[in-house]
Amino acid sequence: MSKNREGKQRRNILNTSPLRPSTRMKLEQRLSEPVAPLKDQKNIVSAQQWTFIQELISNDGHITLTEAAIRAGYPKESASATASLLTNPKR
Repeated sequence: MSKNREGKQRRNILNTSPLRPSTRMKLEQRLSEPVAPLKDQKNIVSAQQWTFIQELISNDGHITLTEAAIRAGYPKESASATASLLTNPKR
C-alpha cells in the first residue's frame, strides 16, 4: 500500500467520528506504528480456532460448544475439552 493511500485512509478513519483530542492523539500514534508480522504477534488465533469461533457465532444458541469444536475440525474424542479451553477467559 502506498504511503499516500495509507495517509488518506488514516485521515478518513479519524474524520468519521468526533474524538476527544487525547483519544485522537493515541489513535494517531497507534496507526503510525508498524505492525509486526502475524507469526510474531501474541494472542492471535489459528485458522482452526477462528473456524470454531465462526461456527459458534453463526449457529448462536443452536449448537453446543462441543458441536462447534467438531465442526471446526477438532477430534470428537477431545472436542468437549478443547471447546472448554477455547472459551475459558482465564486462559
